Amino acid sequence: MRVVGASDQVLQFDNMSGRATKGTTEWEHYSVVLDVPPESASMNYGVFVNGGGQMWVSGLKIEPVSNEVVNTNKTQQSLPAGPRNIEFSTE
Repeated sequence: MRVVGASDQVLQFDNMSGRATKGTTEWEHYSVVLDVPPESASMNYGVFVNGGGQMWVSGLKIEPVSNEVVNTNKTQQSLPAGPRNIEFSTE
């Protein structure tokens, strides 16, 4: 899923890379959570199968969620500047 601005700039993006479904599985619930800022012009979503096989989709919903739900946006995720909590403390 991707949220695009008026100048075709990608504002939010999540292709579930790193948490993709692989192999044969039972029905599972998957979520993509992106902010849709006021300057958004379009929202694009879809599914794809890499390699052979088939995908079944049921109950697809696009709905607002509260701010407590974690955003899965890949365009803003980054690694920390350096190691953190290397002492494994609970603080």
